[in-house]
Amino acid sequence: INNITLAETVELAYELFGVSTVLFIAVPFGNNVKNVEDLHQLHATNNLLRKFAYDWNHRTKNDDLYSSNRVKYILVQALDHFASDLNEWNAQYLGILCNTPRNSDITNDCNNTIINKEIMNITDKEAEEPYVLKRVKKKGQYPISIAQGCAQKPLTGDTDCYRN
Repeated sequence: INNITLAETVELAYELFGVSTVLFIAVPFGNNVKNVEDLHQLHATNNLLRKFAYDWNHRTKNDDLYSSNRVKYILVQALDHFASDLNEWNAQYLGILCNTPRNSDITNDCNNTIINKEIMNITDKEAEEPYVLKRVKKKGQYPISIAQGCAQKPLTGDTDCYRN
């Protein structure tokens, strides 16, 4: 994804459907995000969408890339922020993200990170990863993110969890 392909997509939407407003949906976290590099790429893609929309909506007559007068507005639906908020809240609820939950009276066992790592059956390196990358120890190509899909914290040795 780059500005040129986004501009071509916007023009094609106008040519095919006659739209004057285009809505891009920011990409939420998913199980195909396997590591920190993938997570950074996901954020970079969403930032590119937002910057493209901003630049389009604030374009000038002399700007070649954004020269179309046919599509007036580009919007970005922040599905990524909504999904991140849900993941963060669930991670706090499960005790794998040691922050105080917003607007919540939930308590967790985050005060003792050694016990927390033991409960989660994770290494020191895994403890440093973003909470969304903490996964059940299930075999397979796409094990589920605990924050994204577990309703209860998996215990040591569990290869799955009770799902949301």
